[in-house]
Amino acid sequence: MLRLRTPEEEESCCEISQLRQAVFQNNDRLVDEMLCQEMYKKVINCRGGWGIAGTPLHAAVSKGHLSCLQVLLAHGALVDCVDVKAQTALFAMIKCVNVWCLPLLSY
Repeated sequence: MLRLRTPEEEESCCEISQLRQAVFQNNDRLVDEMLCQEMYKKVINCRGGWGIAGTPLHAAVSKGHLSCLQVLLAHGALVDCVDVKAQTALFAMIKCVNVWCLPLLSY
């Protein structure tokens, strides 16, 4: 059977959802506080739940939330993690025409 999520993503569904929600709200301070906690740090590169294809970094890029993007990168978010369509956050940035993110993602 095809698995869309890893076992870690399955068991950390709540933490992934909370982190993504903070990113969607563009609450960079909350994202920073959350990522100082191990339970959120371990899911920084995990994809979301059903119907949510990407990582928190994908969410920040797709919404154009530069401050959250910077916080995620500072805490070790990987720019080459792929979503369920095998697209990186860099590809998502280009697709969403958020070219101002390019300097942050291409270092």
